Amino acid sequence: DAVVLTHAHLDHCGRLPLLPSRGFNGKIHATPATVDFAQLVLNDAARIQESDRAKENRRRQRRGQRPIAPLYGQAEVDALEDRWSELLYEQTREIAPGISIRLFDSGHILGSASVEMSIRESGMAAPRVIVFSGDIGPRNSPILRDPIAPRHADVVFEESTYGDRDHRS
Repeated sequence: DAVVLTHAHLDHCGRLPLLPSRGFNGKIHATPATVDFAQLVLNDAARIQESDRAKENRRRQRRGQRPIAPLYGQAEVDALEDRWSELLYEQTREIAPGISIRLFDSGHILGSASVEMSIRESGMAAPRVIVFSGDIGPRNSPILRDPIAPRHADVVFEESTYGDRDHRS
């Protein structure tokens, strides 16, 4: 029904162009800055893939091998254009029946957000609150706001790519 994008790094947005061809017709919700950056990243990724595949296919042709297609190209990125749905920090939006989200600053890159998702099902006294985030930035970064802690969560999902490492203070 919907995609919620926390930030525009390629490892988070890079497979979005595959969704429409696989039946997705919902919206992709993100902050305005994340939408802008994701469009830049995806356009660049499509150009790189098309260029790399063209070079590889020239080699394959010389060897008598079948050509290969890029994971996606510009047409697939362009197909996302009407799917983007900008949501400002601290606004609440219903993205599917009984499911609302609120984005709050994760301090990772410009526009990055953590997500508070409230799920209300019939018979529930109160909605279940799930918080998830991609990456959370450090405090006291010169150009980014400090990450904001969630207000409340019943369940938290957090990316932990570097969770096994000590970082310099």
